[in-house]
Amino acid sequence: MRKLISIVCIVALSGLAGCVTDAERAAEADADFKEERLKILKKYQDCAEEHQGNPAKLQSCDHYLKAIEAMK
Repeated sequence: MRKLISIVCIVALSGLAGCVTDAERAAEADADFKEERLKILKKYQDCAEEHQGNPAKLQSCDHYLKAIEAMK
């Protein structure tokens, strides 16, 4: 009987340890969102650097800026 109670307690406590609160999920989602924006910004910077001498080709990088703007 004691073994059964011990096992139930251990299982219950291990289940609680794995719970994630809404605040933790929100913080993780926010971090993922910011990371994705930074990736897009980096792609824009690379594109702009590659085409800095050619205004026509530089315009082709604008879709990155539009993607970042849409994320606001």
